[in-house]
Amino acid sequence: MAKKFFHSENFVKDLLIIDILSRTTYENPKNSKQILQEVQSRLKEIFPDYTVKIKEKKNDFNTTVLRHVHDMNQSGLFDIRTCKQKQRGYYNARGNVNGKNCLFTPEEFALIATTLYRTPSISKEETKHIMLKFENLINILDEPFNKFFKTQIQYCRETTRKTSRQTMPVLQEILYAIINGKKIQFKLYDPISLSNPNIPPKFQKIKKNFKSDEEKSVARDKIYTVSPYFPTFNDDQCYIVVHYPKNDDTDGINEYKRLTHFPISLIGDLKVLDQDATPLEEIEECTRYIINSERTFSPEKYLTEHFNMTADVTDMIDVTIQFKSDFLHDLLMQFGSSLRYYPAPRHCLKQKFANNEIYLQTVLKLPNNNGTYQWFIQNLDYLKIIGPQNFRLQLTNQLEQALARLNNSNAA
Repeated sequence: MAKKFFHSENFVKDLLIIDILSRTTYENPKNSKQILQEVQSRLKEIFPDYTVKIKEKKNDFNTTVLRHVHDMNQSGLFDIRTCKQKQRGYYNARGNVNGKNCLFTPEEFALIATTLYRTPSISKEETKHIMLKFENLINILDEPFNKFFKTQIQYCRETTRKTSRQTMPVLQEILYAIINGKKIQFKLYDPISLSNPNIPPKFQKIKKNFKSDEEKSVARDKIYTVSPYFPTFNDDQCYIVVHYPKNDDTDGINEYKRLTHFPISLIGDLKVLDQDATPLEEIEECTRYIINSERTFSPEKYLTEHFNMTADVTDMIDVTIQFKSDFLHDLLMQFGSSLRYYPAPRHCLKQKFANNEIYLQTVLKLPNNNGTYQWFIQNLDYLKIIGPQNFRLQLTNQLEQALARLNNSNAA
């Protein structure tokens, strides 16, 4: 009689059933018959000189698997579920990839998917491609979520905001240049040409004003040579922050190096040069975005001082505003949860409290540029500008100019 290599046949069998069930997924479930066959084959493979015979009848083994599923779930270590089509068998809702726990939960994936759909920087095809990569990285809880996941990919057809070009290769090359400290060279697409799918996209030209179409057709494309530093994201758009020497300030003797940014979706004909990029610490403007406590460059501070991603950099101003309490959420989303606010003094309000509305007051530190004025114009229905007076006057002038342009267009 052959000598046994282990003390308990049932214990080994139980371990294998647990292992098989834990490795199932929604896409690859296993029923009792398949589990039985795998248990037998694995025992024979592991112990070629000793074969365990599983004596249970089919119904008995089904009961054994059911008991294992119950106990595994009761332990809290597993989440084994039965497919709606019961003949398909069981799957582990806490699926794994190559033995590793899934990286994302369904709610994390839903948030990422929403962001991917929103950004115009990534094409429809690239969005689908990225979404498919999540299939083996998501903890798919059940069949309804799996159906939701597949539907999201299948119906990714929105094209009104997305670019039709592939931008992932562009971003890959930019990141390569940043990591290796190299300059890049590129052209920018003319946004008007990108908006018309019936004509091939064209690059921006060196000159802005042309006397004729012939003059425009022979004009050279504008080429940008820059030192890239980091990508950033604002208002659904991906940008690359760079040093572009032609934007530097100079009085003929002294030079003040500035930073600027370009949208990834407009960059084309990209080349990584063999020239070393200008070190970030040599950019004088960089000191505006240093976090004093850490002495490191803050991308968040850069976004704050380039409000609405305007390229011009000006002095920062403190704008005191009053706003309705229901606008507070929008302000916190725009300026962060650290924004300080307090009840607006009654004597400062220009009008009485209507319908017991609560007014709050805060001070916003913003760049004195067009992006700031545009934001205030968009939100004048929800807030009142208390000061400074010169900011109020400048905003009034912009509104009057806009009204004049509107009146002129009506007259035409």
